[in-house]
Amino acid sequence: MVNRPQSVGGKDLSAFREPSDQDEDMEFQQPTEEEIDLRRQEEAMRRGDENGNGRDRTPDGEGDDHPVGEVRSPTADDERMARTHTPTAEAAMQTAKLHLLNDIMQLSPEKQNTAWRILGLTQNISDATGKAPAAAAASTKLFTVATEKSGDLFSHKPIESLPQQVSLISHGFHLPLTACTSTAVKYMRDNPGEVKYKRLHNPKGVKLTLLDTSSFPVEIDMQPEEWRDAWRNFMQVLNDTCDSKLASSGTLSGEQDPAALRSAPDSTAISAPSAVPPTITPLVSGASERDRVITPYNADIFEEELRRLNLLDRYPLLAHKFRYGFPIGDFDSLAFSFNPPNHSSATEHLDFITAYIDEQVSIVVDKAGAPGKYRLVQNCSYKNDEGVSVNSQINSDDFSTRWGTAAQVAEIISTAPLGAQAASLDIDSAFRNIPILPAHKKFLVIQHELGEFFIDHVCPFGIASGPGIQGEPMDAVVDIIEAHDIKPNKKWVDDLINFRFPLGVDPASGAYIYAYGLTDIFRVTAPLGVPWHPKKITDYSHEVVYLGFLWNLETRTVSLPDTKHEKYTNKLVKVLDGMPERRVSQKDLMSINGTLSHITFVYPHSRSYLTNLCTFIASYPNPYAPRFPPKSVVSDLRWWLNLLQLPRVSRPLESRGALLDLEIWVDTSTSWGIGILVEGQWDAWKWKAGWKGHGRDIGWAEMIAVELTIRVVECLGHRNAHILIRSDNSGVVGAFSRGRSRNFEVNLSIRRTEIISMSLNLSFHLTYVNTKDNLADPVSQTSFTPSSFMNNTPSRISAPASASARLETKKTSSAKHKVPVSSSLPRQLKPRKPRKPKPCNSIDSSSLRPLVLADERLALWTTPYATKFRSDLASDLSHNATSKLFSVMLSSLDSSTRKNYGAGLLRFTQFCDCLKVAESDRMPASDALLAAFVAEWSGSVARTTVDTWLAGLGFWHSLNGAPWNGGKMLKATCTAVAKTQPTKKPKRPPVTLEHMHALRAGLDLTDSFDAAVLGELVIPSTNTFNPSKHVSKAAAIGYHALPNRKEYASFHIPWTKTTKQAGADIVATENDDATSAITALRHHQNANHAVPSSAPLFAFETADQQGWAPMTKPWFLDRCNEVWNDAGLELLTGHCFRIGGATELLLRGTHPDIVATQGGWKSRAFLEYWRKIESILPLFISQSFDKSRLQLVQTSMDAFKKKYH
Repeated sequence: MVNRPQSVGGKDLSAFREPSDQDEDMEFQQPTEEEIDLRRQEEAMRRGDENGNGRDRTPDGEGDDHPVGEVRSPTADDERMARTHTPTAEAAMQTAKLHLLNDIMQLSPEKQNTAWRILGLTQNISDATGKAPAAAAASTKLFTVATEKSGDLFSHKPIESLPQQVSLISHGFHLPLTACTSTAVKYMRDNPGEVKYKRLHNPKGVKLTLLDTSSFPVEIDMQPEEWRDAWRNFMQVLNDTCDSKLASSGTLSGEQDPAALRSAPDSTAISAPSAVPPTITPLVSGASERDRVITPYNADIFEEELRRLNLLDRYPLLAHKFRYGFPIGDFDSLAFSFNPPNHSSATEHLDFITAYIDEQVSIVVDKAGAPGKYRLVQNCSYKNDEGVSVNSQINSDDFSTRWGTAAQVAEIISTAPLGAQAASLDIDSAFRNIPILPAHKKFLVIQHELGEFFIDHVCPFGIASGPGIQGEPMDAVVDIIEAHDIKPNKKWVDDLINFRFPLGVDPASGAYIYAYGLTDIFRVTAPLGVPWHPKKITDYSHEVVYLGFLWNLETRTVSLPDTKHEKYTNKLVKVLDGMPERRVSQKDLMSINGTLSHITFVYPHSRSYLTNLCTFIASYPNPYAPRFPPKSVVSDLRWWLNLLQLPRVSRPLESRGALLDLEIWVDTSTSWGIGILVEGQWDAWKWKAGWKGHGRDIGWAEMIAVELTIRVVECLGHRNAHILIRSDNSGVVGAFSRGRSRNFEVNLSIRRTEIISMSLNLSFHLTYVNTKDNLADPVSQTSFTPSSFMNNTPSRISAPASASARLETKKTSSAKHKVPVSSSLPRQLKPRKPRKPKPCNSIDSSSLRPLVLADERLALWTTPYATKFRSDLASDLSHNATSKLFSVMLSSLDSSTRKNYGAGLLRFTQFCDCLKVAESDRMPASDALLAAFVAEWSGSVARTTVDTWLAGLGFWHSLNGAPWNGGKMLKATCTAVAKTQPTKKPKRPPVTLEHMHALRAGLDLTDSFDAAVLGELVIPSTNTFNPSKHVSKAAAIGYHALPNRKEYASFHIPWTKTTKQAGADIVATENDDATSAITALRHHQNANHAVPSSAPLFAFETADQQGWAPMTKPWFLDRCNEVWNDAGLELLTGHCFRIGGATELLLRGTHPDIVATQGGWKSRAFLEYWRKIESILPLFISQSFDKSRLQLVQTSMDAFKKKYH
């Protein structure tokens, strides 16, 4: 059995401190000898100070009697005493202090901490206000005490010095300012056991244990704000270690107490969520204006919460950035000012800009009108004469953030339980709440009118690092919320979607019970200062809008909201206006391409209608010169318009399931080309001459290898899957996981793969492998001579122009290169081989019939009649009502039924294409056309197949409001088809007890996979698990005993073909046989106990990273037939199990009504499962029953037959 990976515990913490040769266990109940000695030294020093003061009186008669460890704010008397100290008195006191510190420093760190506690040497000046001398008089100088006070951001911070700092300086060692910041001091004070120490020799050669300063950052990396913060604490250390006159020489204007320099009260947080703080102020001469840090977020609460929830390691600098501002990039020093003119739109809308600035510089104002009408954007990509811009100096990879994609939301909804709900929230003015580091504000100055400039204190729109800067606080908010068990959550920039799942049902009202609501989110985020937009909060419901899509958790579908639907339709109409006679700009086409690419998530099979548009966009020689569009582009855009004119089209959401390993390996060599391995087969492409160019380097080449692989995966028919890809380029692995790269060519490739992934509900996990372990490495080399096994890829998914123009496909022998399949997969999993579409499945290309799956044809294949009907209906009713009508009608059919109906629609379309039947005549179809269609298949298919096809055509007509004209001609033709139908296939044989005994003996029940095989309850494939239809491991399995001590087990399955959502109860009874279902079920539960409860009931443990995989029908049958083949038995199919189970129960004398109930049959279809009764029944029953029992069984069966005939 494969065990799940175990977590690693017991990590060694010795790295947090240096070992000391004096470390030993300490007893805290009674004072040790060292503690007694320390106290004696303290008392002796105190007496020495008293005696010294008595002998060495100052001329004024005042003595220096400050005891060691007491630190207070200096007063006027202190200043006078400092002036009258004699060198002898000061030296005596300092000598005594140094002797004590010297003795303490020779102890181990633990004992030092004990000494500090005993002596009370943790020093804190938290309230020195009012104890400092009066501020100096106002000065006419540019820089004065008054101006510095106004910029002090640290008035709320205590001034502290620690014994570790004092001892370091006292023994002649350097104390870096980075060890004096408030954050560093607080950490050392609150976490004494984690402070690192180092054994050092002082100038006298004595070995001491002192503070290890190498663990602190270097001073050169400090920001100005950090210097000012550290200076305050450093001055306190100087007061404790230096002569008072020497210490005062480093203070401002002779001030001895840094705490006396207080800034004017100025709150940096605003509690009202919709209030806009003053974020832009006119540039004035005072330096303090530039240093303003303004944000509604509470840095202190953030820091406390992150530390309390063990999240500080993820966001170590977030609180620091809230206090001092967020850096926006890594900039070179400004050598000169660059003042480009504003965009022409700024002149046109000067009133808006004026109002915008007035709003920003005011204290607090109400939000005006409907937001979004205009948005002030700073063009930070505008280059100066040397080709340098603000954004060109920003590496957006340095500002990473998480993105909650549509595919991730779809995965949550597709696996959510019944009753799941979602709520959405939005940060108010998200970018404008992020403070900018003062040193970087010089890059964000804006011009209003000529000669009038303003400093922007917060993150503007247009900065390349903006999404990442704003994303960091949002990521932290999400992590904090989830740490309070309010999850799952997904976010996109400033949008948040939160899901909640029911805990149960209220027996009184029948309503679902939930663990939390919006008030709980506000309770967590309010202290943090998170400014939620009050008008963009949507309470929990089964419908929610996120990413511009309408998600329905009840129906597990996604669609476009009415507002977006109307907006996109109008946008497309505007672009199409006047085409093809009118020239169109590249900018307009890129905009509509972005919109249509986005909504392919709802219309997954419409992506092929973007190919011509993308090709035309790339062909523009001059982006500013409009061009006439080709007819192919116009035709595709009109197809899109027809699609958008349909009422609300929804896409069903399906789970991607566990990580799927298709044995995919990719590699690239600059000397030859690209090689890939997929499911045990390979393909390769050779570079064309001159493939390298701007942005086209090895990184781009490796990304193209990934893109080509994803296109191959699409061609192989994978949908709704999470797939593993191996690459030996760590840069591409990182860029793909982030979703972006600094290389624009790599970015374009990533975007193309995202469109594919989004439209097919695929996600890909790239993992790094060493080059020497990469199985695709030889495929990309000159010495390898592979064949092209993927020549059947449709042209619509061929390599992109940027890649295919520089690649040649290898064409040599036709042999396939095989690679071994991973042992982590079930043994009989066979690679899927690509195959050509059957000629009988091809249809004429038409915008009315997109290339979609069979079960989607009823909804997406249309006719002129259907288009008009839906348009008229939408105008009579609302879009919502019309969409819901079609959605409900389609939901009346099961997926398999829609698939079968879609097959009939395909055959009817092919028949009409062959006869060149006009589109207008295909719906409503005449009686003669329907009869001719059926007659075409006379002698080729069974009557039941024809009935299914006609039922599908009838439903298609009803769905689109068309009359059904099938009459006497059609009825007579169907009767004739029944007489000419081909001979039926032989009935499937049953699985017998002999098969089951052979299976029990042939399985390795120590293997988790075989344990699940013996239990047996499967899903169609690894990617089709649906909790609303398939039983999960969370299902309650009850074991019970009958009065005769026979045991049985029962559990509920959520769906069956006959009962639909009502589901059914599965009952397994002990049968005193080695093949007992009770024994098999118990063993499976024990063997695969580590599988999570969200997995299918018969999932099994695996040795890979995922840890489990669902038992599927192909894997199950392959394993069974492998055992039966070894035992010399015939190979069987899935239905044979139901046939065999029914037969075995009948052979045991079970009443047919009971067998029908056990199998869930409600009609005479059960009779189809009776096998070999006449020949097997006498043989086996004669061995088990007497003649009277045999007669009773025969009578029961005869009665059941009569009942259903």
